[in-house]
Amino acid sequence: MSEAYTVASRRAWKSEELDGLKPTVYDWVRMAAFIDGEGSVQVNPYGKRRLHQVRILVSNTNAALTNWLLRTFGGNVVLRDHKNPKWKVAYIWSCTAARAAWILWNCLPWFLMKREQAELLIELQERKDLTRQGRSLRLPEEERAYRATIHERVKVLNHKGPDGEVSE
Repeated sequence: MSEAYTVASRRAWKSEELDGLKPTVYDWVRMAAFIDGEGSVQVNPYGKRRLHQVRILVSNTNAALTNWLLRTFGGNVVLRDHKNPKWKVAYIWSCTAARAAWILWNCLPWFLMKREQAELLIELQERKDLTRQGRSLRLPEEERAYRATIHERVKVLNHKGPDGEVSE
């Protein structure tokens, strides 16, 4: 990476506390289980230049879960009302960037299924923290390509369908 693009870390997310929130060990274990079972970890391409952003989503039809997530970890909640009147409203909690990396980093020891995705997303956020970005700054092509590679690897890991493995 060229020196012109290197800067100090933007936000200290490799810690137990962020923005005044300090979840307990039990909260981190629960969060890892919710992300493994009800959640999605992904690279969110955004903006005109299709920049890459770390994102976590947890969806459920019980508002108690998303309320706990919001109180304990911050983030955002949106409601998804379905067209089918037989379906319940879905509550979707999300967070991005440094907050998402903070959560993944602290949940890492307890992931059962999404550890590899979490490691890739943490790497992506680390690389983003080391590069200067903005409206008038362009990322070097090799950095853009590397981030696209991480995006593709996470998509492959998140792919649904039979994988041929039988678990015990």
